[in-house]
Amino acid sequence: EVWAVSLSGEKDGTAATVDGLVAPGGRGSDYATKEARMYEDAVDEVVDGTLGWRGAPAGATGAIMCYGQHGAGTESTVFGPMDTQGLLHRAFDRAMHAAQQQRGDLEVSISLVYLEVLWDTLRDNQEIALTEMGKSGAARVAGARWERVASRRDLDRIVQDAYRARQKITEGVAASFAKLATTVVSFRCQDTPDAPVVHVVALAPPPVLRVSGVAGLTVEDYCALNTSLRTLERCVSLMGKKKAAKPPFRDSKLTRLLAPALGAAGGKAALVFALSPDREDFYETAAAIEFVNVAVKAKIRPDATVPADPKALASKLQADLANMDAPTPDVQREMEEQMRPDSLAVAKLREYIAQLEEAVPKEREAAAEAQRELEQVRSETRAAREDAVREAREVEAQVRDLEDQVRSLGTSGGLDRAMATLRQSAKDEQAQLAVQVREAKAKVRRAQDEQANLAHQGAAMATVLPDVAKQLTRLGQ
Repeated sequence: EVWAVSLSGEKDGTAATVDGLVAPGGRGSDYATKEARMYEDAVDEVVDGTLGWRGAPAGATGAIMCYGQHGAGTESTVFGPMDTQGLLHRAFDRAMHAAQQQRGDLEVSISLVYLEVLWDTLRDNQEIALTEMGKSGAARVAGARWERVASRRDLDRIVQDAYRARQKITEGVAASFAKLATTVVSFRCQDTPDAPVVHVVALAPPPVLRVSGVAGLTVEDYCALNTSLRTLERCVSLMGKKKAAKPPFRDSKLTRLLAPALGAAGGKAALVFALSPDREDFYETAAAIEFVNVAVKAKIRPDATVPADPKALASKLQADLANMDAPTPDVQREMEEQMRPDSLAVAKLREYIAQLEEAVPKEREAAAEAQRELEQVRSETRAAREDAVREAREVEAQVRDLEDQVRSLGTSGGLDRAMATLRQSAKDEQAQLAVQVREAKAKVRRAQDEQANLAHQGAAMATVLPDVAKQLTRLGQ
């Protein structure tokens, strides 16, 4: 089982049961054994069952896909680090073995799905189209270049050429958009339109999940450039439901190409997940594990593809058009499922609103208490200022009286010294009173600042709650 560990170190979400697990950084025979078993489970059964020397149905298709967020090792898992093998090398070995059994030549083609356009990286990045064979619905690339390969060295050279071609296609594009490209490496043993084919697919990274203002709730930064990946996720989800509508394989170039492997007779597929163990990638890893839970329930049904016969397709479209005013129960159920709000997100929003509702009265009470304290400080400061002014006036009156008395007595040396002493005493008292007045004014300013801060906090709390309520209302609608 695999599961995500939250930032607080606790198990988060539902655990997923997978067929095998290889941890990074392993050493020794145990790690090598697990890695070899992963290659056998993910590659050998698909390649041998599709390109095996005993033969396969016409148009049979196999798909080995690798899914993971950027930086989790998706491309390393597919193409392999330097001097080591990846899924692609293992698939090449099995495909070469099948070609030798059939006494044929192994050919490879590498295409790129980017901006919903299919590019041939081995033919000067020419745009290529998809064609469908008969009633089987098997899709093949029309006009793609196939090159013979006889060794891993040939394969590595072709992969390097394709990588340089990919850089030219995404040149001048933002790095975040350049990553949204899916690489498809295809093998075949026969040069015929209906020859069995195996696709090794390095899927584009999934959407980035950003942390929202609500604890535990993320916002999906999905970009329409990655339509193929989103359509593949919908198809895999519907493949795991018993009474669901047929998967929409025709909604993207990638799913049309992989449709024979996911929903036709003789189809075989394996999905390898590259999960990041880093704590900072928790949200993306948790979302990937949710997709793991969906993928393990998926089943390949031979009748899941829509017939490629133009007449049958026209009849189906006419029937869909006639039923647009009255949708079928399956369509109605699917529409309701798509419009149904996420119960987990709604629960988190309700919990956040409850916390805000609980906090608002406390904040209001604290603001009222602060207002009362401010009024008390103002009253005390006002009284102290009035007392200081009154004392200053009394001192000034006393000084004037003394000056009048001195003048009436005459001007002698002793009297002059006494007058100077009295004047200095009066100045000292006035200076002390001025200091008291300044301290009182400083207290008033601090109290006013505290009142403004509390008023700002109260206004912020009053505006947050209506915004969250509006978000919940829109989500519910």
